[in-house]
Amino acid sequence: MSVRDNVVLGLDGLVRRRATPAHEREMVRTALSLLGMEDLEIERLAGSLSLAGRQKVSIARSLMRPWRLLILDESTSALDIEDRDRLFELLRKFRDEGRSILFVSHRMDEIENIADRTTVLRSGLSVATLDCASCSSEMLLDLMSARKAGRAEPVSGKRNSCGRDGRPALEVRGFSLRTGADHLDLDVHPGEILGVGGLEGHGQEAFLEYVAGCRSGPSGRIRAGDAVIRSERDAARAGIAFLPRDRKTEGIIAPLSGLDNVTISALRRGARWGLVRARQRAGLADEICRQTKVKMASPGASISSLSGGNQQKVLLGRLIATRPRVLVLNDPLRGVDQGAKIDLYNVLEGLANDGVSILLLSTELMELCRLCHRVVVFHDHAVSAVMESEGINERVLIDAMFGRTSPLRAFEGAVE
Repeated sequence: MSVRDNVVLGLDGLVRRRATPAHEREMVRTALSLLGMEDLEIERLAGSLSLAGRQKVSIARSLMRPWRLLILDESTSALDIEDRDRLFELLRKFRDEGRSILFVSHRMDEIENIADRTTVLRSGLSVATLDCASCSSEMLLDLMSARKAGRAEPVSGKRNSCGRDGRPALEVRGFSLRTGADHLDLDVHPGEILGVGGLEGHGQEAFLEYVAGCRSGPSGRIRAGDAVIRSERDAARAGIAFLPRDRKTEGIIAPLSGLDNVTISALRRGARWGLVRARQRAGLADEICRQTKVKMASPGASISSLSGGNQQKVLLGRLIATRPRVLVLNDPLRGVDQGAKIDLYNVLEGLANDGVSILLLSTELMELCRLCHRVVVFHDHAVSAVMESEGINERVLIDAMFGRTSPLRAFEGAVE
């Protein structure tokens, strides 16, 4: 749809339009001009805009109706400093007019810049509400962290050791996500769980996609064994398996059964002369489902009928069926209930014990503390820190996510 259609979406009545086309175009241009987009062609397709442009179109849509309370959820995640400051100036104007704004952000500098009061939420509960004039970033960071010191124990009660004497399963050399950023040199060893963390949109997802061959980096080289990873085909041949973040749109194949979804990436294991043998495929599915503890009424049941946790187990099982050397997992435990999480924790630990290297991106700090031998933290599309397990706790991770940790101090030699 066009920019104009996106901005006026929801304004019309069920049967008739509430504004003439000319008046509609005028309202759209007025809303866009508030965000510095007065020169934008409003009949242009919204999908052709940059991520920041699409973000501003979404904000403009929210300004079209008369409102008393405006809720902005991570509205600045795709905006540059100039666009963000323009938005903040607009929000202050609205506030001075007597309107209310609920501004959700993980960025401490934005909260200090724009908020009059701040409520901290943790694990679905309100921890505190403070006047910004009487609180500091340090206080907010303490409230965001479940504990100020110490570190969580792994699920099994003891962390498996990871030898680093042999040849690494994955080598990253001279890598950076943007021009001018520090270069990352990193080895991931067999049996190691390497955590990947950061605030939303700070480059950690792009790093996983580079490792999985889904995109090429601006600089550096990624090698798995003797193979240099330049494409998804290179990654697959080198034994790298990738789990995307959105299981509904990028993971499950909704029209197919659980059996089909588990085995679709490993059909060669049950095939002879190019023909898939049903008995062998069913045996493979049973083996994988037992390993990942998938619960479904029957192998032929639609994948869409399973719970979110069981769908995620199926997707992880699909990767396991390919017998990977390296697993690249983008937030695999998102939206999964606690029981399924424990099952998946144990599966990941078991894979690591069997020598599989795992890159685990998680938005849950506790998971990074529990499961990982090391954690790479990204801030502003650069590596903020690479931390060893002995020094990992939630507060340290939060500090690094906000760019408060020197990468050279966190892991000397990891970042040039």
